[in-house]
Amino acid sequence: MKYFKNPKKYPLTITILISTLVFSVMGYLGKRSIYASYPIDFIKTPQLAAVFEAMNDDIFPWNLKGYTNIKTVSISTDTVYAPLDDTVKTAEENSLSGEEVDGSNKAQENQPPTGIKESNTQEASDNVTKGTAKPGTAKPGTAKPGTAEPGTTKPGTANPGAAEPGTTKSDAAYTDETDSVQDNETGSEQDTYQFETVKESYFDDALFIGDSRTVGLSEYSGWKNPTYFADVGLTIYDVFDKKIAEVNGKKYTIDKALEKKQFNKIYIMLGINELGTGNTKIFIKEYKEVIEKIQKLQPEAIIFVEGIMNVSKKKSDSDPIFNNKNIKDKNDHLALLADNKNIFYIDVNEAITDKTGGIPQEYTFDNIHLKAAYYNIWTKFLMKHGIVKEG
Repeated sequence: MKYFKNPKKYPLTITILISTLVFSVMGYLGKRSIYASYPIDFIKTPQLAAVFEAMNDDIFPWNLKGYTNIKTVSISTDTVYAPLDDTVKTAEENSLSGEEVDGSNKAQENQPPTGIKESNTQEASDNVTKGTAKPGTAKPGTAKPGTAEPGTTKPGTANPGAAEPGTTKSDAAYTDETDSVQDNETGSEQDTYQFETVKESYFDDALFIGDSRTVGLSEYSGWKNPTYFADVGLTIYDVFDKKIAEVNGKKYTIDKALEKKQFNKIYIMLGINELGTGNTKIFIKEYKEVIEKIQKLQPEAIIFVEGIMNVSKKKSDSDPIFNNKNIKDKNDHLALLADNKNIFYIDVNEAITDKTGGIPQEYTFDNIHLKAAYYNIWTKFLMKHGIVKEG
């Protein structure tokens, strides 16, 4: 200690010590936010190492100030919300017609709950609406090979390896991370599928995995038979860590629950909470690994990767992290995970967002989550994007 009696003699040593302390504190403060995707080990990779690894990925300590985790407040359980009737138009229809949704259909200024209602699953039966498939799509109950158009990504289909025109980043940078999860050993000989309109019973054997937005879907969709493994604040990084999945009255982590119960369709919507954590490359890599694990546990299930729902234009224009540009970047790369055989990409933004590209202001109470009355726009979209395989 005698060497530090006069610290002015050792400026470099003092600077290193202070810097180490400051960066370690920053790493600790951000371990549940911007450094959540970086492994921490007290000996091998301390908090300080996570900070420098993140800086190598263009994630800097000052991003901590802009990071806010998406939180919601629970509402009273005795509040009942009626779903919209068929006369209410989607956001896209409103933007084209210039009409506003009838004020009588607007929900109260509420927030989605933190709890999830218990749901039971039943076997789906006669779930396809006959005669509603568009020309060129698979017939109800049958598979139609070769329906995906080469080199295009159309609403209703996802073409692995090709992003929609107008993407903000070169997809080539993430080629090794975003190739289709399935190894297509049979190449074009394996059947691909297009979306069909289905009935509500189609979702009786479906599982929805997601964050607070999916919690809202479980509460306000009006669907009682699907299963929901959802939790406020859930991310792709901790999706298998929390005991939020209920099977036969017992709570498990999602992976353990998937070992105990099989589903025919699995929907995943995660990503809004991750906008302030890591970068797109890290996010997609983790998402790909989650899908691969789910496929091992649920080999017969059709997996639907749901695009991250946009925020309002007001939120997007004012927030450096939670904005629609960042959401689009992730969605463009999520679409590349689809193979149109076992994994399908769907984007509810096609139905919900208006001409500004955001959630209409009247649809949301906090610029991020939907009001209760507007969840049926989401459910109608899902019903227009079913996949039916032969047998």
